[in-house]
Amino acid sequence: MSELRACIEAAESLRAERAACFIATVVDVQGSSYRKCGARMVFSEERWLAGSVSGGCLERDVLAKGAYRTRHGRAHLTTYDALTEERSGTGCDGVIHVLVERSAINPEQLTDPLNFAARCLRFETRGVFVTVFRSRCADVPVGAHHAELVGGERQTELPGWLCERLHGTFARALHEPVPRAHCVAVDGVQMLVEHVAPPIHLFVFGGAHDAVPLVTFGRALGWSVSVCEPHAQLSSRERFRTADQHRIGPLTEAIAALQACARPAAVVMNHHYERDLAAVEALLKTSCPYVGLLGARTRSARIRSDLTDRGVQVDERLHAPVGLPIGAESPQEIALAIVAEIQSELCDRARTSNHAVRLVTTA
Repeated sequence: MSELRACIEAAESLRAERAACFIATVVDVQGSSYRKCGARMVFSEERWLAGSVSGGCLERDVLAKGAYRTRHGRAHLTTYDALTEERSGTGCDGVIHVLVERSAINPEQLTDPLNFAARCLRFETRGVFVTVFRSRCADVPVGAHHAELVGGERQTELPGWLCERLHGTFARALHEPVPRAHCVAVDGVQMLVEHVAPPIHLFVFGGAHDAVPLVTFGRALGWSVSVCEPHAQLSSRERFRTADQHRIGPLTEAIAALQACARPAAVVMNHHYERDLAAVEALLKTSCPYVGLLGARTRSARIRSDLTDRGVQVDERLHAPVGLPIGAESPQEIALAIVAEIQSELCDRARTSNHAVRLVTTA
């Protein structure tokens, strides 16, 4: 997700300079490749700026020829075949299809892939984005897009008949729990369908010193991070200056903010028994998919018992003690164990969905 943020920022910078911006996207893969479908890089006429479409073996060709191949304003599909002599040297054992297009000048144009991703990140919402990369239909050009957000907002460059055929695909993609990209073929039109989701939004309940590395690791992964404390402390404001938000106020306000997020995760580490108990109780009454509690096993067991006595259903979302068992002792090691566990719980369950799969449909 940090790479996607970098691509968005690079495109915005080029627009501010009124310079041409180009986007290269991996739209299809057969066999093995370093990057999967949906991987992107942003470049100008002179230089690479952000992202990648391979481990470094394709970028030079994309950069050298991308502007020329799209000089007429049309998207261009290039195939890199590591299985033939003509396209050898890619460092992969597969066939990689890369679509290069010019980014939209208007930042409000949703059918630009980076504009669409920026909207999803900014408003923490989900959406589906479609890119046509091959077409035998005169009314469906290569490079045509469809963009649709949860809630109904949409822009499309696809004809009505194709949108109607893809209605079920759009509906399923909008309800995917994690980002995913896959290929769809309908009546001679091949498309990349991406479910775009905002990054994980980590809510850290507690502002002690050991929360600092957790905030740091979360931000390094491109997550949004909010630190939630009941009372203002000048020292903690300085400690958490890298956090996206430092929320000072009652627990109810923090819980309301969490419930408004598309992909929340929470770690409770107040180092105060009653505050921790209240926070975990409130979190388990939400739909938050991950709730972590810092503390010793005996303390965690006591909190579980007290929650049960209060009639709170304690389910598998509660990770107490928090973190993967990697022998962590220092605050930095504990933070690493926590972010690894969150990543595993929220993303690895859907690893096969995250990896692009080839899907041909006529429905």
